[in-house]
Amino acid sequence: MDSKKRQDDFPSAGADLRQGIQFISATRSLVQAAQQRAQKDVHGRMLDLYWELGRMLVSPSPTRPSGEPSVRRKSLVVTVARALTRMYGSGYSEAALERMIRFHECFPKRSGLKAVEGLHWSHLVAIVSLKTSEEREYYRRECLRQAWTPWRLRQEIRAYRYARNTGNRPKAAPEPPEAGEAGRSEQPSGDLECLGFFGRAGNQSPDARSAVIRSMEDYLLDLGAGFCFVERWKHFQVGPEDHFLDLLLYQRRLRCLFAFGLQFGGSAVPDELMDFYLKGLNQKERLAGENPPLGIQLKADAAGENVRLIQLGLPNGQIVWAQTALPPRAQLHHFFVQAVLAAGAE
Repeated sequence: MDSKKRQDDFPSAGADLRQGIQFISATRSLVQAAQQRAQKDVHGRMLDLYWELGRMLVSPSPTRPSGEPSVRRKSLVVTVARALTRMYGSGYSEAALERMIRFHECFPKRSGLKAVEGLHWSHLVAIVSLKTSEEREYYRRECLRQAWTPWRLRQEIRAYRYARNTGNRPKAAPEPPEAGEAGRSEQPSGDLECLGFFGRAGNQSPDARSAVIRSMEDYLLDLGAGFCFVERWKHFQVGPEDHFLDLLLYQRRLRCLFAFGLQFGGSAVPDELMDFYLKGLNQKERLAGENPPLGIQLKADAAGENVRLIQLGLPNGQIVWAQTALPPRAQLHHFFVQAVLAAGAE
């Protein structure tokens, strides 16, 4: 009897399983569609705002007549940037406002924004840096037609795709990227341009990389070794290129900024990039009386003993690991690897 009952239960269980799978599939489609609509709306509003800010910074007003010298515009940009960065973060820096002005100059009419619907601000940053309207139009059209990521767009610009297709290929032009790399990203995971748009209220990214950075931040601050928090996702801009340092702290005992670069989950950052970060910090962030900044690049797939302390030229001799007040290299690396595993970002 019991055996007969168990056999009768099987068809019902199978039907429930099929129904559950169909429900999950339908739910997944709904969630993804809603996420795509929300993302499109956010990026559309972002472009509207940046275009409007660019227009306001260059348009005449009763207190600011047309035809003013460029030095007065520069002064206005500096003043506005200082106020906005205090209120909303580095997404409204002087360099960012200059990009917004350029965006308005390239698309002077609001109706022109319809032509860039579907593109992100990261796309537009690269497009508006181009010199001719023909180039800008070509890459805008190709981005929309082929659904290029911002990374792929920059690769195609570096490969002189427009010049090759118009028969004006420069000498020693690099070859275009492999198709298999089209989806790769130079930037940390998470939509960092949205973080800049939302300002300080959106200063965290909910992805695995943010979780690892947070774990490392808490670990270092809890050491009682004189570390103070400065910034995460520190933005560095070189022309149309954006780079982001994972974590920036200040070391009170050494009286210097301390930069941390984290490599895991397939991300590969050249060692030279940390040198670039340190030079930028030394030139623009170092205050009078402070020592040159230091840096550490942690790699999940490298042995802990190989963690390297990166430093610029110091006036009072070389800093050794023990002076940093950090735990032994192997111990620091072990915690980093555990944080990566805990975040599911291996």
